[in-house]
Amino acid sequence: MKKWLLLLVGLLCFASLAWAGYGYKVQMVGSVPSGVTPVTSYALDAAGGSGTAQLYDSVAATWKGGGADTADFTSGYLVADSNTDRAYVPGSEFYYTTSFTIYFEFQVSSLSDTNLNAIYYAGTGDAIYFKPYALAGNGRFYFQANYGTTVNAQFSNTGLSINTWHSVYAQVDVSGQDLHVYIDGSLAGELIDSASIVDQVALAGNMYAGYVASGTNIVRVRNLKTYTGLVSP
Repeated sequence: MKKWLLLLVGLLCFASLAWAGYGYKVQMVGSVPSGVTPVTSYALDAAGGSGTAQLYDSVAATWKGGGADTADFTSGYLVADSNTDRAYVPGSEFYYTTSFTIYFEFQVSSLSDTNLNAIYYAGTGDAIYFKPYALAGNGRFYFQANYGTTVNAQFSNTGLSINTWHSVYAQVDVSGQDLHVYIDGSLAGELIDSASIVDQVALAGNMYAGYVASGTNIVRVRNLKTYTGLVSP
């Protein structure tokens, strides 16, 4: 009987240690790295907001921006199909002094039209924009600060498809002076150690979610978010 009692106590101790170890593993797996929670998260909603506001920021719980009065929100995403359909949010929400990441998903109706931009900001000497097609076989994520040189992280656009959702993480590392672009979960392009990647002035203009410079080809955008820090898929 004594032997059985000792065996039972040993099993209970083992089970207790195993459970503690399991709980520790669960805690570690469930931890959230710093910077993963978005600072802004814009929903493209059929409700349209009040007045001319078009995009709802679920983090701030408020409608922001305006424009794009004729844009189509009925499917839960923005459709920009001319140079008058331009929904925007404050550019100031895309400005950080050390590093930031912009996330969005996009579709285009043409992969040979330089007029299509999934996101677009230009003003006060600064620029941030993403072209799925900059030239044959090549797309680019552009960045310009303080009236300086426009730099870009180039990527191959041969793997993109028309009228298909693609996800993008566009990283601006001001401290490290790098740009990185992740498309559909993989690193697609980068620019390393460029002295032109510096702190911007406060972005006072509009950041457009879908920008057609001219023509009638279509760009669609949804799930536009910003993060502090460098967030990867």
